Amino acid sequence: MTAPGIELRLYAELNDFLPPQDRQDALWRPVRPHQTVKDIVEAAGVPHTEIDLLLVNGESVGFEHHPRPGDRLAAYPMFESLDISGLTRVRPHPLREPRMLVDVNLGGLARLLRLMGQDVRCDFDATDARLAEISDEIVHELSPGTRENYDTFRRCTGCGRIYWAGAHQRRLDDLVTQILAAVRR
Repeated sequence: MTAPGIELRLYAELNDFLPPQDRQDALWRPVRPHQTVKDIVEAAGVPHTEIDLLLVNGESVGFEHHPRPGDRLAAYPMFESLDISGLTRVRPHPLREPRMLVDVNLGGLARLLRLMGQDVRCDFDATDARLAEISDEIVHELSPGTRENYDTFRRCTGCGRIYWAGAHQRRLDDLVTQILAAVRR
């Protein structure tokens, strides 16, 4: 005999947390009277911190909602262009722009980093050209010499300035090595 259950549907990048064969499809999940929708999505492998909106039978609910057998639960990540301000948002601070980008080869790592609260984007179907396009979004802000000589950049979340390991980086690395060697002695 099968336990009572609900239909769970994950949207957009929330599918990254599922095994490939379960992505982009409705899932049947068992439900017990004490369980909340938060319990159910986390049991499916999705950290609740990744969810911005939950709908049960088309109605906006919070994490504490107790679904009933036969309900349909839909979980959505951060909405970028649709105003959902009148609904019950379950994510306190939306992730507007992911800070790390990984390809399909690091999908497992992306999942672990997200579980630890890191802001990671993983496009399983993206080509190398698309990944480069996503990661070089700052190229218009760089001088021509910097664009040609460097390919790793960081943006300060406080001031928005872009930083990279410049020509002085080797000297700084050598200095750190010398300091660590002295400390070990």
